[in-house]
Amino acid sequence: ALVRQLPEHCMREENKLFVTVSEVSTELAAFVQEMKREHIVLFAMLNSFCVALDELANAASLDAAVVNLKDLGMDVSRALRHHFTAEEHELQGFL
Repeated sequence: ALVRQLPEHCMREENKLFVTVSEVSTELAAFVQEMKREHIVLFAMLNSFCVALDELANAASLDAAVVNLKDLGMDVSRALRHHFTAEEHELQGFL
């Protein structure tokens, strides 16, 4: 579900919220560009996690595959938390 919902959420955000916010100031325009860049990174991280999950059953070493999956999941979780926190902080007057 997240692999489908995250891109939908980001597209709505970019097409509605970011357009308005970027017109307020050059600082917010720069912030919006950074958030868009982070969206691409988040999609790639989530995709890597999903690929590792799909390949879990075929892993030569299940232990290593589970550790890798856990690490990827933690990385995605941290990146999402950081991204959402930054957006909430910078865009609180627009949300």
